[in-house]
Amino acid sequence: MTNVTLTAEVIFHPEPWLRFPIRQPLRLSLWPAAKAHSVPAEFQIQEPVQAGTAYVLQIETLLAPVLEDLMQPGAAILFGTPPTRIAGEGRILSIEPKVPGPAVWVSPKTLNGPI
Repeated sequence: MTNVTLTAEVIFHPEPWLRFPIRQPLRLSLWPAAKAHSVPAEFQIQEPVQAGTAYVLQIETLLAPVLEDLMQPGAAILFGTPPTRIAGEGRILSIEPKVPGPAVWVSPKTLNGPI
């Protein structure tokens, strides 16, 4: 397992078990849309996040060897509490080995179409 920081464009679904706006780091599971093998992940949230709006977030996770080929820039991802509670979806923009430090951010982005 490798500690990595993913930068991903994500959109949260308006699920009743999520309380919006989300104002703090959120721990969920993350998995590639192409394979139902999840890993724990922490979504770094610095500003309130609403459902239905796209955001660019940093996500800290452990990348299992079985997922390395599937979790690359451009890959579609899902997140939530598997197997049935999907909190949202997104696309990986970049992936880097985890670097210590407080450089976490959130950037709101208007959703102009499907991710």
